[in-house]
Amino acid sequence: MMKRLREEKGSITLLTLGLLGVMALLFAVMLNLVKVYAVKQEASNAAQQASLAATSEIYRAVEKAIQDTDNAGLICVGSEGLGLNLWPKTIAEQIQDKKNQLSGQYTGREVELKAIDLVLTETLHDPRYFCLKDQIELELNLSTSAIQQAILDTIHANGGEQVGTVIDINHRYQVEVKTSSVYRAYKYDDWIPDNRRNIQQEGLGPELKFLEHVNWTL
Repeated sequence: MMKRLREEKGSITLLTLGLLGVMALLFAVMLNLVKVYAVKQEASNAAQQASLAATSEIYRAVEKAIQDTDNAGLICVGSEGLGLNLWPKTIAEQIQDKKNQLSGQYTGREVELKAIDLVLTETLHDPRYFCLKDQIELELNLSTSAIQQAILDTIHANGGEQVGTVIDINHRYQVEVKTSSVYRAYKYDDWIPDNRRNIQQEGLGPELKFLEHVNWTL
């Protein structure tokens, strides 16, 4: 009888140790899954913030182009030195009118950017505004490096990987940023091959429809 009890006690001990081992493994797996989710969110946030930073830089260049064009006067002069029709209003005045129309739909900086996008979309295909188009293209080309650097700096600040980042203006005229964050497991990290550590995510900025009429690539 005593021998049987000792055998049962030993079996229970082994079973308990086995269950503890399984629980420890499951706990490690759970921690790693939580880490995967956290790294994924980090990469997603880096990509999204980078696309917004790039959009902000694009608008900065565009606003400078608008100001410079308005300051130059209301007449675009063609290659033959002939003035085209006067603009009905300066671009700044047209943007202000559009802001007044949109004031109930948007607030703060958002209404201003939306107004800029709408006014430029309406005017850049008009031959009378070719000098505005030229000035916007000039400023965007001059700002390309700064826009790209803003993307990389934002990715770095948000814990993303600068190397391997893909930047593009997609078919909807949004800044599209694809970047990644490196995953390091809490447990059994050596089991993960290096080519599987990068978790890639994508970020999209708001639509910049006026870019359809501009010859510029990021």
